[in-house]
Amino acid sequence: MLRPWVGAASFHAVDLLHHLVASFKPVISALLSLPMPTIAALPGHAAAAARFLLALSHDYVQMRRDQGVLYMSKVDIGLTFPNYFTALMRSKIGSASAGRDIFLSRRNVKGEEAMRMGIVDLAAHDSEEKRQ
Repeated sequence: MLRPWVGAASFHAVDLLHHLVASFKPVISALLSLPMPTIAALPGHAAAAARFLLALSHDYVQMRRDQGVLYMSKVDIGLTFPNYFTALMRSKIGSASAGRDIFLSRRNVKGEEAMRMGIVDLAAHDSEEKRQ
């Protein structure tokens, strides 16, 4: 059930939100079906559901150690996660506690912690400023 303030904005806006969710599924499916390995290199944040899902749709995920953050959006408009979304998350995030922390508590997770949690494969590099 969408929050009342979302529906009050415009019926058209609600239709667009549902269209966006439905239109995103073939993109995710196409990435997962590619005949070669893919790598998501995250130079910064993977915020909100779509960016997070897009990153996890790759075979390998690399992010910055010092600045990159994975988190779900803090904006709650009442949309539930579609089945394809939750299925991908469960398959890519092996630990139930890590999934819970990301989805229910909406906790920000930096690169090294995301690697320890098994969400990303590598948290390898710092910013140019930290390297010098």
